[in-house]
Amino acid sequence: MKTTLYDQLVQIQQQQPSKVCLSDAKNNWTFTDLLDKTNSHAEALAKEGLGLGDRLLYIAGRGMNTLPLLLAANKLGVLFATIDARADQLKNQSIIDQYEADILLIAPEHAAKASYQLSYYRALDTASLDAPGWIRNDRATGVNETNVPAQQRNRKPVASDIGLVFFTSGSTGRSKGVALSHSNVLFAAQSIIEYLEISGDDVIYNALPLNFDYGFYQILFPLFTGCQTFLTNSFMIPQKNLMEVQKISATHFPIVPSMARLIKQFGSAKQLESVTTITNTGEAIHRGEVEYMQTIFTNCRFFSMYGLTECKRTTWLHPDEYAKKPDSVGIAIPGTRIEILDENNQPVPAGTEGQIVVSGPHVMTEYLDNPDATRKAIFFDENDRQKKLATGDFGRMDSDGYLYLSGRKDEVFKIDGLKYSCKEHEQWLKSQPELRDACILVNADTMAITAFIVEEVGESMSDELLRERLLKRSALSSHLPKRVERLVDIPINDNGKHNKQKLKQALLDGDLVEWQLPEPITHVQPRQLAETL
Repeated sequence: MKTTLYDQLVQIQQQQPSKVCLSDAKNNWTFTDLLDKTNSHAEALAKEGLGLGDRLLYIAGRGMNTLPLLLAANKLGVLFATIDARADQLKNQSIIDQYEADILLIAPEHAAKASYQLSYYRALDTASLDAPGWIRNDRATGVNETNVPAQQRNRKPVASDIGLVFFTSGSTGRSKGVALSHSNVLFAAQSIIEYLEISGDDVIYNALPLNFDYGFYQILFPLFTGCQTFLTNSFMIPQKNLMEVQKISATHFPIVPSMARLIKQFGSAKQLESVTTITNTGEAIHRGEVEYMQTIFTNCRFFSMYGLTECKRTTWLHPDEYAKKPDSVGIAIPGTRIEILDENNQPVPAGTEGQIVVSGPHVMTEYLDNPDATRKAIFFDENDRQKKLATGDFGRMDSDGYLYLSGRKDEVFKIDGLKYSCKEHEQWLKSQPELRDACILVNADTMAITAFIVEEVGESMSDELLRERLLKRSALSSHLPKRVERLVDIPINDNGKHNKQKLKQALLDGDLVEWQLPEPITHVQPRQLAETL
């Protein structure tokens, strides 16, 4: 039984030393290359005194150096976190201050533009780490604060040690550090590999950010299967990306809805037969976009999934079930359990709405340095003798065990005595042939509803038609949007979900011009549609 990802690398390197496992447009690394680079990084970090319980932060984009830095940290028992260099610098500064890394590295291609306040760090010679670096001043002066007792500093990492930290997008407030143990990560990766049936012959095309757990795990799969992952910088020019997919004969193509919209908007010159598996998480993909992609990727299976950073992946929907249950996000991933509980943490009957609660070896260890938030999210069920995660998402489960999402707790309202779910209304709007995306905001004080819609190219939907159709599914006029805003696109966060915080602020400021349609409109720009991709 392997304890860490580093152990996994050592094993597969012995089995397939010359197999290419990670690549981009300029590089191809074999497992031997990866192991050599990992050991070199580990030696450099150890030379600076890093060990069990210390923290490493890597500010980067989507470069290959992320993986050997993670594995080097794993080898030493160091906590590893990465954030996107292209994200808002104020948000990144908040994470830097919160995480208090012992060593901070910035990818060379982003270092020149970085303007972070690092007054409590000093520059470090990190040429051997392939990135400019800084070490915390207290470490540089011999002060070594860590949560690990001094007598344990020399022991090897164990499965329950925290090895990886993801910072949430902060769409519902300040970013939280989701702390995952080595066993959390190994279990989640192997569970996903099982239901996606990833094998050593597969080539994964990854255009997702590596600070997003969905994108990050794509670079871990080679360690378990011997497959290859190809990294690309962005998905802003889909024609170029699809040419890359064809060139490398990619078989697996993980996407988020904004990528699907771009593919449908710009199309493909030819069918791409090598792709056998397309996966999606984040927001639900418009059914028309799924059908369009299946005309391009003629041999693909489409997997719809739902998850949270706090437990990586929660459900998956088998491709054969998509036509039968298109509104479902599927069943629990292998080796885990999902329940729908009421406000007293008691199970509810099938078809009844309640909070989605998850249990299994993939549930996070804690929110790093945030015991109050941890206590709110994780509880111990005395009946089951299990640790459980209260997701904050609401939904229902049918008699076959398939999950249907209703939305987050703070997005389900009671308006004139009846439940109003933003997610359910968003899904309905997206099902309309004239629309390719939609988002709903409700003012919690006035209960006024604002609908943000993105129309298909060449299509239009008037406010009157939208309200007329909605009235047929809702008996209450108070459940109709008071305001309808037409946008070029809807802003998204790092996880590919609608950035509702940004929309709320723009609505408060009366400044939606960044996303509104120009008058008159001549064509649709993809400017914001995949800004984080």
